[in-house]
Amino acid sequence: MPPPIPLENGKLSDAQKVQYWEDGYLFPLQVMSAQEAQAMRLELEKIEADWLDADLPLPLNTYKRVNAHCVMPLA
Repeated sequence: MPPPIPLENGKLSDAQKVQYWEDGYLFPLQVMSAQEAQAMRLELEKIEADWLDADLPLPLNTYKRVNAHCVMPLA
């Protein structure tokens, strides 16, 4: 994968904006550090593991499809 596109103070440069409007996308943009992504993944895996013990009538992916923010603190 190519290295992430650098941002200027968290914002796109004028050249990057032009590229977006010409191409329709910019790739890849880094939205979080690898450490933040790992921490979120671990938290999600814990939620999924805890869900198995919740004895609910439907599988977790049923609840995550719509309004995940209502049932999962990460969303």
